[in-house]
Amino acid sequence: MPLDSHVLWALVHPKPDIRAPRDRNRHFPNGAQVPERVPVNVRNCSHSIIIELNVAEGVRQSGVLLAWGSGLGSWSLHFLDGRSRYVHNLYGKELTAVESTEVVGPGQHRIEYSFAKGEALSGVGSLFVDGIFVAKGTISRLKPSGFNGVGVGVRCGYERGPSLGTGYEAPYEFNGIILNAAVEARGALYKDPLAETVAILAEQ
Repeated sequence: MPLDSHVLWALVHPKPDIRAPRDRNRHFPNGAQVPERVPVNVRNCSHSIIIELNVAEGVRQSGVLLAWGSGLGSWSLHFLDGRSRYVHNLYGKELTAVESTEVVGPGQHRIEYSFAKGEALSGVGSLFVDGIFVAKGTISRLKPSGFNGVGVGVRCGYERGPSLGTGYEAPYEFNGIILNAAVEARGALYKDPLAETVAILAEQ
């Protein structure tokens, strides 16, 4: 208190940001979360999540590779019973999974989830293992501003509870070795003026 009522002024004069524009972020396993407003913005544009990892002999892969958000809205790229899977969580009410049916064997691998934006807030997500297409699914709606409304950001190698997907319990730490984890924006950002206004009010 007091609350700032100058919402239109804030839209025209956003908080200064001295960071250079970027379309790619690299993340490192088992560190602190990166707050939502810090990483490259992929909320409403085409983007890719790229993970390079190593699978040990005799180990069935499980655990989170990269996750963004909370139970109020998020996504999570992870292994479940040795199979790669991406889950999109809309408002904590609607879960959409894009998942492979094939177990990833031992050795070094590249897991990639690629989202191709469609009309408005929808799009198609595709999952690749070592460059080979393994699954796809339609994401009917993305949130127009922020994944969860409380600022929970990116975590590499684990989640914060409650779990973002089904079939496992957070923190669901990855049991392999993450060699490289990156998020890349690959398209123009869709902006919703009303949602941007709500986001500014939420920062007060």
